[in-house]
Amino acid sequence: MQVNALTIVNCVFGLATAGTALVGLIRPQAFSHSALIGPGEQMYSRMYAARAVPLGLAAALPPFAWEGAPVATVLGVAAIAQVADVVIGIRNHEFGMTIGAGIAAIVHVACAISIIL
Repeated sequence: MQVNALTIVNCVFGLATAGTALVGLIRPQAFSHSALIGPGEQMYSRMYAARAVPLGLAAALPPFAWEGAPVATVLGVAAIAQVADVVIGIRNHEFGMTIGAGIAAIVHVACAISIIL
């Protein structure tokens, strides 16, 4: 286990991912920009939270407890999910989502590389 600035920044981005998903779960209109939230929006906010909360926590916490390829693999999976969010953000002109997810992906990859090396 190596605690350094990169590990801490990675933790912040992992927790931010989980926290953002919880905000969307509680207030779906924060993401949809709709005044009225329909069943479809509620379902998608639940689906997003079901993925993002555990994955965000899995990216944030293991680097503090373990080392090696398994932790780097989890960070790689988290980075791939963030890249998917970047693509979705670009297609929907959600530039805050695009920037945040892009930075998170870079941080997760950098942390994974630092764990392996």
